[in-house]
Amino acid sequence: MKDILFLDIECDQKGVPRDFGAVYGSKELHERSPTKLGEWMDSASILCGHNIITHDLPILEKLLDTSYSKKTVIDTLLWSPLIFSQNPYHSLVKGYKIVNEEDINNPLSDAKLTRTLLNQELNTLQSQGEEWKSILYLLLGKDVRFNGFFDLFEDKIANANTSEVLQLVRDKICNGVYLNELIALHPVELAYVLAVVRLNDSQSVIPKWVLNTFPKTLDVYKELRFSSCQEESCSYCSEQLNPKKALKQYFTYDTFKRFDSSRDISLQEETVNAGLHNDSFVAVFPTGGGKSLTFQLPALMRGDALGELTVVVSPLVSLMKDQVDNLKKRSINKAVSINGLLTPLERDEVMSQVESGFARLLYVSPETLRSPSVLRLLRTRLIRRFVIDEAV
Repeated sequence: MKDILFLDIECDQKGVPRDFGAVYGSKELHERSPTKLGEWMDSASILCGHNIITHDLPILEKLLDTSYSKKTVIDTLLWSPLIFSQNPYHSLVKGYKIVNEEDINNPLSDAKLTRTLLNQELNTLQSQGEEWKSILYLLLGKDVRFNGFFDLFEDKIANANTSEVLQLVRDKICNGVYLNELIALHPVELAYVLAVVRLNDSQSVIPKWVLNTFPKTLDVYKELRFSSCQEESCSYCSEQLNPKKALKQYFTYDTFKRFDSSRDISLQEETVNAGLHNDSFVAVFPTGGGKSLTFQLPALMRGDALGELTVVVSPLVSLMKDQVDNLKKRSINKAVSINGLLTPLERDEVMSQVESGFARLLYVSPETLRSPSVLRLLRTRLIRRFVIDEAV
């Protein structure tokens, strides 16, 4: 690997840097002072870290009173969701903690883990084919936050064109999207969206931190996957954004329930459409009228299209269990619940399904929302809406 310095900084709870670690060739550093690290940074051609652009570099520039703007920088955090989009993550897997539980944050160990992660990212992207690599180069090759990564490949990377991007996501996005405009105006955001869309894997989601760091990402995602063009010739919109087809796919019903034959569109279908498109709506259903379907179907459709999570809050554990069990009977396994009846192992499994993006519907009780672990879990997902079921 080229002349790369891998570095990491640990700060105390007040954000004050207190520990510095680095790996530079065969040399290692673990010190309380940044002085030696600064010398290594001056001589290195490439600086690499996990969240180095937002976290480490600003701190070091302030401490050392210098600028590293002319250095090539590689941030493994930014690249992880682009390459490992089936299992996006932003935290280093700190295996050394298993050996020494007291060694909570070791910057030298984290610098070594960053080196391993960079190698994994390079090898994985290489295995994903020249087409995807070329598309990423088209979108990110001129951005200083990303272009250093491409320098590590020995072979020259071809620049993709719009037709190759279209081929990558054919039938996975709306035909009415102005792709050239998105490439020109929002290339980074488009790259993160394409990383998920190209897989056509409903479990893959864009990590919440990406949506926070690049706020336009969600707008690009919606434009590609949920701004229906209403054209019959668009296979994606006609198949994936059609409530009646989704009703058949998920619930095996041919039509929505009707209570008033004089209505052109049934109340149930109208309520589903309102839920899909953010419209305000008040609907009153008779007992057994299919009220639950009016939030379940939009949750499943938007969840599969955009990776969103719908949280259903209910005080009745029996009701939560019945709804989840009824969905499973229809082979809908993307609804889960967290309640006091779960064993620790069952709770961990449910939380893993939510965090990974597998779950589209999460049923919880009001008191569960006070749990710090559940609140942390919800922060990892893009939440579409909270549904209050059986409100009193």
